[in-house]
Amino acid sequence: MKKNAILFLAIAFIGCVKVPPSSSEQTQPSHEQTPSETVPANSFQKEPYAQHVTPDSVVIMWQAKEPARTEVVLMETGAETVSGKKELREMSRQVTLGEIKISGLVPGARYNYKVKLDDGTSSGGTFVTPNPKSNKVRFVAYGDTRTNPKDHKMVVDGITAAKPEFVLHTGDLVSNGRNDGDWDSQFFGPAAIMLQSTVLFPTPGNHEREADYYYQYFSLPGNEKWYSFDWGNCHVVSLDSCVDIEPGSEQNEWLKNDLKQSGAEWKILFFHHPLYSAYSGRSSERKEMRSDLENVLLEGGVDIVFNGHDHLYSRTGPVTSIKYPGKAITYVVTGGGGAPLYKPMQVSWAVTARDLNYCIIDVDDGRFNLTALTPEGKQIDAFTITKKNGIYSKDYMSKSLPRETIELVANTRETLDTLNAGTVEIQNGTIKTELSVKLNNPSETDARLSGAWTTEGNWTVVPQTFVADLPAGMEKELKFSLESPKGEMFPVPSLKAILDTSVSGKMELGEGKLRIRLGRSVTVPAIKTAPAIDGAINPGEWDGTAEQEYFVKDSGDGYASKQAKFYAAHDGKNIYIACVLSEPSPGKIKHSAEKRDSAQVWQDDCVEVFADPGITGKDYFQFIVSATGVQFDSRNKDSSWNGTWQSAAITYDDKWVCEIAIPFKTLGLEKVPATEDKWGLNVVRNDTVSDECSQWSATFGNNHKPELFGVAEFGE
Repeated sequence: MKKNAILFLAIAFIGCVKVPPSSSEQTQPSHEQTPSETVPANSFQKEPYAQHVTPDSVVIMWQAKEPARTEVVLMETGAETVSGKKELREMSRQVTLGEIKISGLVPGARYNYKVKLDDGTSSGGTFVTPNPKSNKVRFVAYGDTRTNPKDHKMVVDGITAAKPEFVLHTGDLVSNGRNDGDWDSQFFGPAAIMLQSTVLFPTPGNHEREADYYYQYFSLPGNEKWYSFDWGNCHVVSLDSCVDIEPGSEQNEWLKNDLKQSGAEWKILFFHHPLYSAYSGRSSERKEMRSDLENVLLEGGVDIVFNGHDHLYSRTGPVTSIKYPGKAITYVVTGGGGAPLYKPMQVSWAVTARDLNYCIIDVDDGRFNLTALTPEGKQIDAFTITKKNGIYSKDYMSKSLPRETIELVANTRETLDTLNAGTVEIQNGTIKTELSVKLNNPSETDARLSGAWTTEGNWTVVPQTFVADLPAGMEKELKFSLESPKGEMFPVPSLKAILDTSVSGKMELGEGKLRIRLGRSVTVPAIKTAPAIDGAINPGEWDGTAEQEYFVKDSGDGYASKQAKFYAAHDGKNIYIACVLSEPSPGKIKHSAEKRDSAQVWQDDCVEVFADPGITGKDYFQFIVSATGVQFDSRNKDSSWNGTWQSAAITYDDKWVCEIAIPFKTLGLEKVPATEDKWGLNVVRNDTVSDECSQWSATFGNNHKPELFGVAEFGE
């Protein structure tokens, strides 16, 4: 055919329809109706999007709001066309969620597509087929797009402008994968423009919850849980880090064989949970997975790994191992697609940033170029991996760090972030406690750790300075005695440390602050008259209850800049909580949430009440009320749980107030708590004006730690 000709090819829809979820907890996205039924004016619930693109095929998917007979039209643009193909135009049966595979395409060609509903409504997009002979590829990696659709849309606009051939998503597409509404509001809605301009390859995150919807709305290679595909000179592998990946598992064995069979110049992996985390407290979460999986990756010649889970950006240098000379892997965490951002640790082994972000990757033969950007176009990071005939350049390898040394640095840094002195009591106006610090050197080289405590006069620490030798493969324990003669907890002591290894020299590990907490307890008295739940704290309603105050920052290193107080009582049917929250700037209170159980509730100014009846530590409840009275609840972090309870909130000139009534039956209790029965209880304030979270009982950055809740004892 003539050069630059355009061929219109309509492919018959032959009944390939995704089966909707059968779980009772998920709503049905797909329907059918008989041809005799009248089809109302229609539109797309999900605009058409391309999936599972190969050199010679594509899957087109869409979702209509009402069942419709549908025509799919494919149009090739470019110098070459699919010559000799017969033009087919057949109508599908009536469906809402449709999927059709179209074969016979040309490698390295651009196609436009259009999906037309039977009422004339149509929409479409464009994609490029991979060219196996090409050594130039552009793609994007990003992830953790849940919770904030506006932020996600900003990131999507930047990605779309980059014009990638494909996009990798590192998981946590939505807040709750079992809630169908989240898929439209948090993903397909904000991402529509991107999905219609390229092809997306996702990997499941923990927030997808192994939901049927994930597999309904995407058509992926292999078994769809883990899979691989080739694009130009790149071999791309997706793993499911939410399920078993240990040696001997089906997924692990599949990965070994997949990497072994690929001869691609660049081997790229992506999965949700990072092997190397720059978020405090998480560096130890994946120790076993890191140990089990990294050997497979190094042996298989993987060049780079993309992860999410941490809502930030981080990138290691080349990670090596003495067991695999010449092999190196760079690890990138790109979890800034819209989820609430985390503050990264400052670590010597990675570049970090607390920004919304996405990564543009340009592969040009033996050069792998990555640029990390914010939605505004600010460059966060940029680096290049260069290799020739499978051998990395000297410049790239000069920046390498043995994984055993990184493990040592990560272990020690995490120790600094978790200097837990436990729960203490003030006795005779004095606080005394002991601190045990356990160090582990997993590397094969000796190291030395030196450090010094800094106090501001209210604490003494013995010893104040130390030097500790850490022999290879050994553990060591350091012990300190701490005392505050005046009983003043804040400011807490801080520890600065330097790690010295023969491989990397001296590395400053930053500062760790002592974690210490006072035991908190409250008596919940019985009252004869239930308070009106109106947010007003009416006179006499809370008489006989003890005022609870002295909220501390969730970091545990000081009192809240704006204090809160609460009262608690019960009437044999409900437990009542009233909170008074100081706010000198009520006009700045954030109130974006409008719907119950929206993730925006806990991002607004709000109060969170945690209740653990019986102090089980395993079955606890969360109740959130925003400053405008919007509710959110969960049970053991499961937000699909919905309880029956009341709340009200009112904003005043210098504060805002909320009142909550929680029936004992909502908590699964058939009997009234007896006198002296004890619950775990915590009250948390999220203050967006000051960008501060404060707690009645300190849990050090994670509200969901029932073992650190205070104690509520029921009175007469």
